[in-house]
Amino acid sequence: MPRQLDDDHFAPGAQTLDLRGQSGVLRARPTPMPTAALPGTESVVGATGGGTATPTLTQAPTGTPPPTETPTPAFSPTLAATPRGGGTGQIAFVSERVGAPQIFLVSVDGTGVTQLTTLPDGACQPAWSPDGQQLLFISPCRGKDDEYPNAAIYRLQMGNLSIQPLITLVGSAFDPDWSKSGIAFTYVFTGKARIWVARSDGTGAQQISQTNAADRQPSWSPGADRLAYMNTSRAGQPTLFWMFQDGTFDGPAPDQVTRDRPASSPDWSPQGDRVAYVVDRQIWVVKWDTKGFGAVALTTKGPNADPDWSPDGKYLAFSRGPKKKIMGQIPELVGVRAEGWDICVADARATNRWMAVTTDGHSNKEPDWVPAAKEGR
Repeated sequence: MPRQLDDDHFAPGAQTLDLRGQSGVLRARPTPMPTAALPGTESVVGATGGGTATPTLTQAPTGTPPPTETPTPAFSPTLAATPRGGGTGQIAFVSERVGAPQIFLVSVDGTGVTQLTTLPDGACQPAWSPDGQQLLFISPCRGKDDEYPNAAIYRLQMGNLSIQPLITLVGSAFDPDWSKSGIAFTYVFTGKARIWVARSDGTGAQQISQTNAADRQPSWSPGADRLAYMNTSRAGQPTLFWMFQDGTFDGPAPDQVTRDRPASSPDWSPQGDRVAYVVDRQIWVVKWDTKGFGAVALTTKGPNADPDWSPDGKYLAFSRGPKKKIMGQIPELVGVRAEGWDICVADARATNRWMAVTTDGHSNKEPDWVPAAKEGR
């Protein structure tokens, strides 16, 4: 069974974390974005049915830039410079503060909130390019279906905030993750979800999951030669496994990353030694090659979701929700109205030591830390 650290071993706020002092901050211009028209869909490997035209993606007009928020965190963290670099000290995230889910950017101290998308059908699941100059996301994402029907993957250029369609297959493409080896994503056409990979320009999309597997939520290793992912067809419950970039694995079956309890939302650490994930609405970490033994809880109070490592591997951004239930359930999906959810940053070496980055509670979810360009991921 996973080993859980004592809840009182590190008292919240017992030590000061300081995430300020970043250099090279990426400044997004909060200007209205142009309209991006989608081309016809590309052919699907292993799927039947002809391509259909994807509707034009039009950004809603904005009269004024979104407001800048300056919340006061409980303590003031600093991300010290490391050999791997701390990135720009900014996080992309999804928020429903203006209606439909949209992508925003915020500094880790909670300042400089900037809206990046204004799409009527919503935008979610941000995923940075290895150099931090481009951002993938999916649209539409307005409903609570976690498979995002008819979603396509788009690319946002941070230099001018232009948007281009990147992966527009017949069916649904979502869960993107970008590395120097290309883009991994979940694809659903008929039946089970499976993991596909494509080149960085969106071409050459092909399935790497086994034919009868039900796989989703791919996360690249820092070397871009392996993928951690969630499978729902092998162990009788959602379980994390790993495979090589081409879908192969050692032995007759892939090795488990987690065990015993349903797990989801894997994120591979920049150092390559650990994988963060979610069990029972709490954030856990485990060494990727121990088959689930020795797992450690970073949170014991929640609910929490969407773990994402900082570029130097010292912190984890995540989304944290209220304890109260809405209609008997705790909504955690983007597209489900969930007041009280905020972006937080936790010390990856301690339990229950974290700070809030956003404090407005407008369904702030799915953080993705701007990477350090030199990481080559």
